[in-house]
Amino acid sequence: TCGTFECASQKLLSAGASKVYAICTHGIFSGPAISRINNSPFEAVVVTNTIPQEENMKNSNKIQVEMTNILIHDSFEYT
Repeated sequence: TCGTFECASQKLLSAGASKVYAICTHGIFSGPAISRINNSPFEAVVVTNTIPQEENMKNSNKIQVEMTNILIHDSFEYT
């Protein structure tokens, strides 16, 4: 529900952060999560495409999706 994200973002800003981002692997945004993201100070919430995010992206311009196939490809390329 993004309650922990919301709390963490406030603490980071209180500690002097100028910008706050959230990054998670599997974005299960249930309950009030989208509303909390939209009303949060996050610049962006970045998730992978392991769970479809099209509907969530329509409801929040802060959600950004990274494609796992690109991340996996890049990890092999640099090893």
